[in-house]
Amino acid sequence: MKIANLRAKLPQLVVLLVIIAIVGIRTLQNGDGAKSKAESAPNEEVLYSLKGIIPEAAAIEHDGVEQWIIKNKNEEAIGKAIIAQQTTRKIIGYSGPIPMVIVLDKNDKVRGIELLENDETPEFLETVENEGFLEGWNGLVVAQAVGKNMDAVSGATYSSTAIGETVRQRLAEYAKTTAVAQKTDMKKIVTYISILVVILYALAFYCFPKQLNRYRITLLVLSVGVLGVAYGSFLSIKLIGGWFVQGISLKNQIIFVTLAVLSFLLPFVFGKNFYCTYVCPFGASQELLGRINPKKLELPKSVTTILARTRTKVMLLVLGIAIFGSTIDVTGAEPFTLFFFASASKGVVVMAVAFLLLSIAIPRAWCRFFCPTGALIDFFRKEAKDIFPKKVTFQTHLIALAVAAAAVLLFLASAIFA
Repeated sequence: MKIANLRAKLPQLVVLLVIIAIVGIRTLQNGDGAKSKAESAPNEEVLYSLKGIIPEAAAIEHDGVEQWIIKNKNEEAIGKAIIAQQTTRKIIGYSGPIPMVIVLDKNDKVRGIELLENDETPEFLETVENEGFLEGWNGLVVAQAVGKNMDAVSGATYSSTAIGETVRQRLAEYAKTTAVAQKTDMKKIVTYISILVVILYALAFYCFPKQLNRYRITLLVLSVGVLGVAYGSFLSIKLIGGWFVQGISLKNQIIFVTLAVLSFLLPFVFGKNFYCTYVCPFGASQELLGRINPKKLELPKSVTTILARTRTKVMLLVLGIAIFGSTIDVTGAEPFTLFFFASASKGVVVMAVAFLLLSIAIPRAWCRFFCPTGALIDFFRKEAKDIFPKKVTFQTHLIALAVAAAAVLLFLASAIFA
């Protein structure tokens, strides 16, 4: 396997180093919760969150860092509100920390948990709430709640795991104890081993494509079955954009970080795409369906020229929204949450099914023409001269930008309103 011409990739190297620096700084900033200058949730937000748990709450009184006394209309203390926000910032779910209010009654028993404003994917949190996960600590005294191990919610594994860790850590801080170490989670160990095996298998194909090509269908099936359906382990712009804003958590996101390191560095060094070709479960799903029909539809060259430039524009738009448009959730701009079927919006399901069916006639239509994550990864595969080829006219780029903008609006609108 030949090493790419790294001298021709100086711009990509600069971008890669900038990305590593930004994510590293964000990780250090958010990991230093004790020194954070971020403000806790304001009184109004805390009080509003309490109303659904303790209707008789009429006022709150500050009682220390991220801690409030709850009072009724007679100004009698009826419980406490423990905010999990500053000191738990390094606990990250799928795309960010999940701040919350933990409500205790006057006997220090958990009365309820209410999530505060966050950047986590709304569909994942809706699944967590619908499964009654937040009620799992109700009625427990603080010491019991600190030692309570909750099973992750299928379809929202990373979000529910982060919520559980946040509850235990914050209550341990409140009780001035140490959070009880979780028992060995065999399910988690099996998950990591299964995903590692598939990644290593994919690396073997990456290094020896000709020798192993006859077994490619086994890799496709494993990618869909293990990384997609079973564990929902895939890269997305939502995830990567979250790293720019929140940093990363190696404890909770080691699988994603491993995939990202391999996906960005291997194409940069060797000039061959790793993730899109050998790992991505949605790409594998398209390729498997594409085998149904050997005769493919040939699009006009003018159309493919425009669509080939559309993907990069989609990436820039979606990544920009993910980083700077914090109130807009970009999860629906990609079809990957189809594998979290219980959490996927109807719009995402429709979009995913449409592109899967389209792949029967047009090979990997999503991957080639619209995938923003793939475009970001491919940026590091190409040489600088190939990023803006001179033979492509300004008019072509302009049309591609218009198509990309329309596609992003359609994808996001369908996810929001479906």
